[in-house]
Amino acid sequence: MLSISARLTTCVHPRYGNAVKATEYFINRAGDILHNEMYEPTLERIQAFFLLGVSEWIQGNRNRSAIHMGIAVRMANMLHLHREESYKIPENATTKEIIESESARRTFWILESQEHLYIEYNGAVAFPLSDISALLPSSEEEFAFGKVPEVRSALAGTEAANKNPDLASLPSRTLFATVVQAHNLWGQVARRAGRVARSEHEKADEVINKPWERKSNYLQLTQTLRDWEKSLPAQHHWSVWNFRGYKATFLERPYVSQVIVTRLSNIIIRRIYLDDILDFVLGRLRSDCPDPKFWSNMAFELYSNVRDLHDTFDTVCSLRLEGEDYPAILVFSIYICGSLAAYLFKWPQLCPLLASSAEPILNRSLEILGMLLPNWPIIQRWLDALQRIASPMRSQSQEEEQGLGGLNTYHFEPGLSFPSASPHPDGDLHPLPLRLN
Repeated sequence: MLSISARLTTCVHPRYGNAVKATEYFINRAGDILHNEMYEPTLERIQAFFLLGVSEWIQGNRNRSAIHMGIAVRMANMLHLHREESYKIPENATTKEIIESESARRTFWILESQEHLYIEYNGAVAFPLSDISALLPSSEEEFAFGKVPEVRSALAGTEAANKNPDLASLPSRTLFATVVQAHNLWGQVARRAGRVARSEHEKADEVINKPWERKSNYLQLTQTLRDWEKSLPAQHHWSVWNFRGYKATFLERPYVSQVIVTRLSNIIIRRIYLDDILDFVLGRLRSDCPDPKFWSNMAFELYSNVRDLHDTFDTVCSLRLEGEDYPAILVFSIYICGSLAAYLFKWPQLCPLLASSAEPILNRSLEILGMLLPNWPIIQRWLDALQRIASPMRSQSQEEEQGLGGLNTYHFEPGLSFPSASPHPDGDLHPLPLRLN
């Protein structure tokens, strides 16, 4: 826990030098005891290895992060946390038993959903949906008071949802359930984007099906995203009022996370085709699409989502209090918005209706990333890449005929709020009922 909190605990920074060094110190201390803690699966150890993995990722140590998270995943598998029967409690269960069962359920779903945010290039799914029978977590109020919910939501594609599809779109679903569902959809989009290699003209499954064809993965995923968003409870959609409401109850982080992940999914599924869109608007692509507006419509949808995502993180950053942290996915989204704004800044014909927003979005993205850098070492490579993109844009030193040129330094890298645990008096980690905030 200290490896996570040290970077934001300013009072300890003078002792260790700065936020990065303080974090490194506690990561190293945790590393000293790893070999004694990794061979007996417990809920406490799952939480500890996951937190350590997140901390390593923030430091930019992606391999170490993946290994720590892999240990947490394997322990969760050994404890069968993906199976609903693991959470069975007697009808006369005490409040303590209900909370402990829900804590274990939340540990699994945080691990499962966050795993989608930290996926590596071509990474495999840690928990195949067909193997999962666990239902989604209860509301924060039910959890806090140890109440068993009358009905639980399910994640689409899991054994529970296949048996009862209505559970995947309950109007009464909890915020935690929406977060899990949003992260799962992001995982599908991110893995697909990671498979795309323009040099091989792979385009995922579109070697056979063009993106405008009914059976294409693109149309299926975009329709899934549309249907899922339409089914969301009103309080889970983005609005400043909803944000203020969740902030008042200390749930703004998961709320913002699911809003941003949803917008990112809509952006990246279209970002795959940005080269094709650009070739089309520059007259370099002879499309056999029967709809002459297909590519221009896709561009507008892409940049409409970029604008909406920018408005979200701009609002969140503006209302942030000193000392408050950001969800990691928000930091990644800032880079995505900035990089795509750079394309539009150079080629306004990509989306003429939204071209005027390109430069402000790019500048604001650079500003926020620079502000966050001291506490987020992993940002350095994103900031460097964005600055390399922005410099030639501003100097107008590249000619349009050069193609993507310097902009091709942008590589899609999925990557990315955090659960918590509390220190037990005997020095071990005692599993705290994992709250969304």
